[in-house]
Amino acid sequence: MSTMTEHDPMIFDVNGVHFRLFYGDELYRVRISKNGRTEKWKKLESNEVNINGKKYGKTRIIYKAFNARWDIDSDERLSHEMLTELNYMIRMNYPNHH
Repeated sequence: MSTMTEHDPMIFDVNGVHFRLFYGDELYRVRISKNGRTEKWKKLESNEVNINGKKYGKTRIIYKAFNARWDIDSDERLSHEMLTELNYMIRMNYPNHH
């Protein structure tokens, strides 16, 4: 389940790991302290993300940021329509960067 934190609504949770998206394509892994504050930021340079021993494509993580109810663990591949929707969402949320 993907949820937002109360301190920064742009931080989202994927299977217990927190991420923050900047400019629509810069993905950061974020450590959240017990009191809900961000402690550590790490920019993800790779196209693959390891979450709890399972690898996910960076695009799947970004798609999950905009589609919280989508099951990232499903075998569903990102279709052309899904990628078109993702590009539209990025352009709408980050208009000066694309």
